[in-house]
Amino acid sequence: MENSLPKNRPSSIKSIRINRSQFNHICTAAAVAMGEKIARDFAKLKDDIAPACDKTFVMMKNKQVWFDRNNAALYPKFERFNLPSFCTSGQPSRNYSVDFEGFHFVAISPIECTKSFAKGSGNPYLNVDHFRYFPIRDQLILTDSILANNGGVRFFDVSNGDFSAWDDSDQVTLVPIHRLRGKNASAMNYVDSILAWLENGLIPEGLTFAQENFYKNVLNNYPKVKSYVTASGGTITFDSAKFSADVLAGTFTEKVFGYDFDIRGTLEGVLSGERKFVVSVGSLKKELLECDHKRANIQVYNEKMLTDVNRGHWELFETGGESSDEVAVDLPEEEILVARPPQLDVRLNATCAIDFGTKSTVVVCLDGEARMLRIGKGDYSKAPVMADFENPTVIELRDIQEFLAAYRSREGRPFTEWEQVTVSHQAAAAIFRENLSNSSVYNSVFSELKQWAQDEKNYPVLKDLQGHSQEVQLYVDTEAIDDGGFDPIEIYAYYLGLYINNMHHQIYLDYILSFPVNYKKDVREKIRESFERGIKKSLPPALLKDEEMMRRFRVYLGASEPAAYAVSALEGYNLQPQVAGEKVAYGVFDFGGGTTDFDFGIEYVPEKIRRNFVIEQFGFSGDVLLGGENLIELLAYEVYKANLGKMREAKIPFALPAGCENFAGAETLVSWTKDADAHMNNHILAEKLRPLWENSKTAEELNADTVQVILFSSEKKDGSDKVAVQLKIDVEGLKNFIEARIRQGVENFFQSLYSAFSGKNIYPIHILLAGNSCKSPVVKKIFDEFIENESKRIHQDAAIEGEIFKLYMPLGLKENAEAETEPPAEEVDLNIDRQLTGKTGVAFGLLRCRYGGKDVKIINRNVDEMGEINFPYYLGDAGADGNTFTVRIGREIGYDIWNYFTAADEPEFELYYTTAPSALQGDMPVEKVSKVRCFLDEGEATDDENVGVYIRKVGTNAIEYAVGRAENFAGGDFRGKVYRQVL
Repeated sequence: MENSLPKNRPSSIKSIRINRSQFNHICTAAAVAMGEKIARDFAKLKDDIAPACDKTFVMMKNKQVWFDRNNAALYPKFERFNLPSFCTSGQPSRNYSVDFEGFHFVAISPIECTKSFAKGSGNPYLNVDHFRYFPIRDQLILTDSILANNGGVRFFDVSNGDFSAWDDSDQVTLVPIHRLRGKNASAMNYVDSILAWLENGLIPEGLTFAQENFYKNVLNNYPKVKSYVTASGGTITFDSAKFSADVLAGTFTEKVFGYDFDIRGTLEGVLSGERKFVVSVGSLKKELLECDHKRANIQVYNEKMLTDVNRGHWELFETGGESSDEVAVDLPEEEILVARPPQLDVRLNATCAIDFGTKSTVVVCLDGEARMLRIGKGDYSKAPVMADFENPTVIELRDIQEFLAAYRSREGRPFTEWEQVTVSHQAAAAIFRENLSNSSVYNSVFSELKQWAQDEKNYPVLKDLQGHSQEVQLYVDTEAIDDGGFDPIEIYAYYLGLYINNMHHQIYLDYILSFPVNYKKDVREKIRESFERGIKKSLPPALLKDEEMMRRFRVYLGASEPAAYAVSALEGYNLQPQVAGEKVAYGVFDFGGGTTDFDFGIEYVPEKIRRNFVIEQFGFSGDVLLGGENLIELLAYEVYKANLGKMREAKIPFALPAGCENFAGAETLVSWTKDADAHMNNHILAEKLRPLWENSKTAEELNADTVQVILFSSEKKDGSDKVAVQLKIDVEGLKNFIEARIRQGVENFFQSLYSAFSGKNIYPIHILLAGNSCKSPVVKKIFDEFIENESKRIHQDAAIEGEIFKLYMPLGLKENAEAETEPPAEEVDLNIDRQLTGKTGVAFGLLRCRYGGKDVKIINRNVDEMGEINFPYYLGDAGADGNTFTVRIGREIGYDIWNYFTAADEPEFELYYTTAPSALQGDMPVEKVSKVRCFLDEGEATDDENVGVYIRKVGTNAIEYAVGRAENFAGGDFRGKVYRQVL
């Protein structure tokens, strides 16, 4: 293919650029396809030549012999061979033999003579009771059997079908036989006969021109592939799987059926210029049409893509040229394929918004009207349901070494395979695949991508299904994959990119990414970089080389998740201010799968019309352990403890959920570690209890006296580590537990709200519920209670008139909505990809905040002038009673400001900290908050009451402390020793 194909139209091509990876993929496909084709040809052979050859006696065209199926033997054609005859003048040799047409013939036996030459046998040389072409009149055939009584030689009388001893008056003819299966062999069936002809290079007479050509092709190639051919059950079978495997392993390197299967030799020969390679078009087409099915399980492309002059395929446009292992190869003369420049499919005026969620991710693209894309569900022939648009944030490692090798080998659209690493719905279901047959699959699934991004303590170790271990570094220390690192977020973004940028959807170059309200700046930027690399990797190489086009490529951070949702919700509920100066106050309670975020702000119409609206954020907070999936794990732990006797007896391990406390005697049962069996038991039991949380009809099954659950034991019995455990489940008790935990989160929300809106006097405050977990009816119930009680209190205490709070359910929530099912074809919602919900609203709102949109401007007061988030912790000690957390340094104090904390009368002190706003109420037990021990150097401890420990905030999770007098810290220029502590 020429390097100068135009970028503004599709082009017909007669050759293509091909590199080692493509070559191996095409040859792999060819090996499999040719193996299957050869198998079909052999299976077809029996029926194809049957009309001419399904006979007992068959004449051969290419050799002067004929075939007898009854005797499994060949005979020379009598008209082409001088049959020996004998009379009284001579005694025939008992060991007669002769070579003819490459076959060795001997004297026939009596049994063989009877089967071939009896009257009525259909023998082509038998005319009633006489033989044509015999040299003598007497139709007597000499056999190789000697009579015991007189030593004479026995012969067969064709005219009467009897045996006689030879005497002086007889003249006999010897008919030579070449035995294919030995003397007096049983008859061959038709399939055995064909294989015998192939083995001996014989072409039967009576075939049509097409039949003979087909048969000759099989015959000419048979010697090279006969080890893969067997006859069984009246059919000819070709072992295509073994053949393909041998081709790919390099143990079969012959040229057969017009195709050179020396893959490595062919490639090296083409690269060196010693060979010319004409690509197998069938294999090439299959490879091209299935390219994204292999990469990402995306629906196979239609074949017209390769032949329609107005369509074309991106990978046929690859120009390459600079690689030493990339060459041009020719297409067969009769074939023309169409190359499509990927530049034609770039949506230059479009923007793609990505809400990277803890449990699921949503993608919305704006090119005209904003619409969601189905992510992770590659079968576009099915009607969409809402679940298709919420892509689980999960990856599964199946063969990570092969994936990374392929990923690193190509700049764009590398030849990775879905069977190496999967993501999304399939990866999320991996733990429960194959009926939970193997707990080790747990270690191959990584579902904590977003949590890992800000985790500065844990180093997860994954293990793929091949048994290869893969350590996961701290995210801030992780290198890009092309630099030798392992970045799960980059891999996930790569797959998102493949689902966004393919030949079903076209190509996007402009991406806006939401971010968690409480992630620090370097983590947010790191996530942006991972998405930039991953999405870029999904683009065609020809586009990546187009500098003009790639100047338009960008991935940038937009609004925080709760702010983006507020944009959608305020519009969706018609709450947007109408005139300049009007202000609307809001608070977002974003209750997702893994965490709950709080965010507060106001929206107003600016005086100077640079934007339609402005949103000012302030006072973020949240509950990092309150999430729908986390709640289910807590329920599982409660059930585990309630059935502890049975669990102990069956030796069922369990993983301690985050935020939970262990119990007495749990040493051998409950683990902090990433033990696969323990975590699988968490998942299994949690899934059993999911209906209770999701309020589905199947929750009624949990009311039975006992519920059977199959769990993993730490011991094996009878070769199995799975045990059926009968559990008692206190459904009402678990419902009360759910309510109590959510109530705690709502209490924290209101405490944060009061802190955020202190002194602002803007009412009503619109409370916007967001996240899929807010679909739970218990959430609305608790908020209604709080709103009623808090409104009464504020009316009384502050004498404020009118509504104080207004509650809004998640966008798109229908009353008494049942679990989503795929609608009948006649009821398909054609606008389902535009529906705003408590989850999808973030991505839609994100688009309204995009660069250049001039719609909504976000002013984020939750970060400082450098873009770093405000310090999220309340710092304190155990209080006067030693048991109650007491705040000493609040969140409102900024960075680099020294504050007195405690006396310096001991060489160490305990620092307690929490993000929970309810800490301000002064009744939080110290065991509910985190603690770190801080040490002083020897000699710094003092009883001097004028000397104390001072603390300043230096990072979102780091403080510094020092010992000194108040005047030493005045102006912030402390000269003494400073200690650093990460929280």
